[in-house]
Amino acid sequence: MRIAVCAHAFPKLSETFVVDHVKALQRAGHEVQILAETLSGEPVVHPDAAAMRSLTHYLPVPSTAGVLVRRMLRTWHLRRYPEAPLEGVDLIHCHFGPVAKARLYLKHQLHVPFVTSFHGYDLGQYPRRHGPQVYDRLFREADTIVVNTRFARDRVAALGCPQEKIVLIPLGIDLSVFPFRTAQGPSDGGIVATVARLVPKKGIGVALQAMAGVLRSHRGWQYHIIGDGPLREELARQAADLGISHDVVFWGWQDRLATIAHLQAAQIFVLPSVMSANGDVETQGLVVQEAQALGLPVIVTAVGGLAEGVEAGASGFIVPPGDPTALADRLSFLMDHRGLWPEMGRRGRVLVEERYSLERYAAALDELYHRLAERRAA
Repeated sequence: MRIAVCAHAFPKLSETFVVDHVKALQRAGHEVQILAETLSGEPVVHPDAAAMRSLTHYLPVPSTAGVLVRRMLRTWHLRRYPEAPLEGVDLIHCHFGPVAKARLYLKHQLHVPFVTSFHGYDLGQYPRRHGPQVYDRLFREADTIVVNTRFARDRVAALGCPQEKIVLIPLGIDLSVFPFRTAQGPSDGGIVATVARLVPKKGIGVALQAMAGVLRSHRGWQYHIIGDGPLREELARQAADLGISHDVVFWGWQDRLATIAHLQAAQIFVLPSVMSANGDVETQGLVVQEAQALGLPVIVTAVGGLAEGVEAGASGFIVPPGDPTALADRLSFLMDHRGLWPEMGRRGRVLVEERYSLERYAAALDELYHRLAERRAA
């Protein structure tokens, strides 16, 4: 099949799942075109994403256009591009609800199945800003809505999506680029790592508070933050105010290979997410599976769908969101019980192999696509 994968910005460091989606389709023998509205403008590009530039076409759809202008733009796009990325397309798969809203016209122009994956901000922040009926048309006209957690499934249903259109397919990772090894480190210290955009929902400030308490009794440990974003300066000031700036490292944007190297140097992974004031919330948190695949014990918060991707008490721990005391308690426990790391790492790797491999993700998508194609042909 020929699949059009739609995103807002491509490539984007925090959306490696789009790259992995394309890889999964290619491995399954599908031909893929990527339709994006814009470049991300980020200073670092994942190598796999860079290799996909020849597949990518940029078709901007201004979200502020009026109805008449929007119709004119759509007509212009359809006249200009059908011979290039859209000719022979058998199915359209959009990432994020707002992207799907903007591309829904393609379903009617091409008369092909239309699939939408929801991921996070599109389930909380976006409908809170635009109203709970913001996806009514999308839910009526899309063929399938894909979600990655039970939490996301419930959110989509609450927004009005018919249950029969919702399919749960967890995102998968390419295990070949996440080699397993038992977490190791110096006997008197180590590295706690977080990989995240520096935005409110990631809860990095909570982790800094927790580390400030932990470091008073656990010398030799550092907190490494891989990622960047609008809160970087504020978080750096917080680390200084807490007196731990010398033990906190902000690595900024890193590509996938560099991120993996940082995680391999760490002993504990933390994703201290919260629900932000604007309603933005995690769904799957794919980086949690990446850390477990590498053999790290993990600590996540009981927010969104994060807990669904951890075997509580076996591959990691789940703590209340926004609670630095609870987070500090589990961090201290792991630091004091190094002997648990190998078994926790092994359990995490098995969990990811059984539920979150790219092969499993590809097989589920392939089954969905062929089912939709058969329904269309009937």
